[in-house]
Amino acid sequence: MKRKIFTIFTVCLILIFSTYCKKVVKEGREEILRILPKESTGIIFLNIEKISHAEFFKKLTSKEKKKIENWGIDPEKDIHFIGIAIFGKTVPGKKAEGVMVMHLNYKRDLILSNLKKEGLNITIENYENVPLISGIDRKNKNLKMTFINDNLMGIGNEKVLKKVIDLRKGKGENIFKNSQLMNLIKDINQESFLWGGFLIPKKGLKEVLAKNPQAKIFESIKAISFFMDYNNVRYQGELNLHNDNEAQNKQMADFLNGIKAMISMGKGQDPDVQELLNGIKISAEAMGIKFTINLAEDLIMRLKQKSEKKKK
Repeated sequence: MKRKIFTIFTVCLILIFSTYCKKVVKEGREEILRILPKESTGIIFLNIEKISHAEFFKKLTSKEKKKIENWGIDPEKDIHFIGIAIFGKTVPGKKAEGVMVMHLNYKRDLILSNLKKEGLNITIENYENVPLISGIDRKNKNLKMTFINDNLMGIGNEKVLKKVIDLRKGKGENIFKNSQLMNLIKDINQESFLWGGFLIPKKGLKEVLAKNPQAKIFESIKAISFFMDYNNVRYQGELNLHNDNEAQNKQMADFLNGIKAMISMGKGQDPDVQELLNGIKISAEAMGIKFTINLAEDLIMRLKQKSEKKKK
C-alpha cells in the first residue's frame, strides 16, 4: 500500500512539474512575441533553458564562456529565451533588418561599464523613459541596444527598437496580428528549443535562383518553417518548404533525394556523413516539402570535431 501511494505521489509530482515547465515556456515565449512588430517577415525563437544542458550547446559556448561571464552573464544559467524578428527580404544575398530580444538575468551597470572599457564611445538617450544606447558596434553604426526592463534586452536599429518599446507600453500592433506569419508557424512545435518561419518574396527568390537553372523548380516556394528539439540523446525536428502545388512538390522532393543519393554513393564516404544522410528524410507533402531530422548528439559532436580539425 505504501509503495502504491509513493508511486501515485511521484506521478503527481512529475505531472505538476511538467505543467509548470510548459507554463513558464509559454509565458516566456509570449512575453517576447508580444513586443515583436507586426511588420516582421520572419521569426526565430530559441529556448536556451531547454538546450543549455546539452553537450553540443556547452561545446559551442565553451570558447566564449569566460568572455560572456565577464559581462555578468552565465550562458548556461542566465539566458532564458531569445526572439529574433526579421524585416524585409528574407532571401540570401538580400539586405534585411532584424531585432533580437533576450529574456535573461543581467547587470546593466556592468554591461555599460564594459562597453566603455572597450573604448566604445557610447551615448544614451531616453525614449519613453527607456534607454537607447548607441555606439555599441564600431562596424555597424546603426546598431543600438536597449534595456526594456529588468529581464528584457533588445538589440537592433533605432526604428525597430522604438517599435519594440512602444509595444511594451501597449502601443502599436505586434506579430500576433501578422496572420500570414502566424498561420505559417501555428502547426510547428513551439515548445522545442528552436523554431521559426520566414515568408519568402517570390521576386527575390526568383532573382537568387536565376544563376542556377537546376534550382528553378524551387521558385514556387513561398515560405519556410522549422523546429528542432532535443531529448538528452537525440536531436529531432522538421524543415518545411511551403508550396501548394503537389506536382511541383514531388518534382522538388525527387530532385533533393537524387542529390542525397549521389552524395551517399560517393567514393570513400565518411561513415559519419552517411549516418547524417540517413538521419534526414525528404518527402513531398500536399503543402510542400518536408525534411524530417533525427540525429544522435554523439554524431553531431563527431562531425563538429572533424570540421574543427579541417579548419586547422
